[in-house]
Amino acid sequence: MKQIFNSPSFTIYKTHIEDFNQERLITELRYNIDVNENTKYPKKTNPGIQSGIVLTGGEISKINNIVCNYINKFIYKSENLYSFNNWVYLSSRENKYSGFHSHTKMDILKTEGEWTWTFYVQMPDNLKDNDGRIIFESNVDTFSILPNEGDLLVFPASTKHMPITNTSSDRERIVLAGTLSKIDLNKSYIKQEKTLF
Repeated sequence: MKQIFNSPSFTIYKTHIEDFNQERLITELRYNIDVNENTKYPKKTNPGIQSGIVLTGGEISKINNIVCNYINKFIYKSENLYSFNNWVYLSSRENKYSGFHSHTKMDILKTEGEWTWTFYVQMPDNLKDNDGRIIFESNVDTFSILPNEGDLLVFPASTKHMPITNTSSDRERIVLAGTLSKIDLNKSYIKQEKTLF
């Protein structure tokens, strides 16, 4: 894994994963979308299909483990316990909406996201101009990249980013992504209730 962008605002790491079964992973991710009652389908403000990962085992767990190992080795440089939240994102040519966002909020978890990762399982073809790229931005920096299938990007969870839509392709963009945060076993994540006494 190497740095492909580094500034005072944010750093982006990239590597390529060869050792996975793409067809099997796509099947698992589509099944995850079907079986998850909380899957979000496209609306005016929903960029494509988003579904929290509810399956374990198979290619999904294989990629999750590879990602955690990379983050341990190249970013944290030590073994850690994490809070972990991940999802599948699927975008077709019908999806016209995209917007900048970040991933510090970790769904139902009390922890704040530290690192976000995106693994590109399938990428659209017949792209024109900026189609299919992902853009990262801060108040002072902007960086964009067109990922390839098998690419893994890792960046701070607070970094604003936006996938550009792929309206000229019949091939969907399918991404397995997640956010994690190192856990401090000496810290309490229980919020203390305030009382008048």
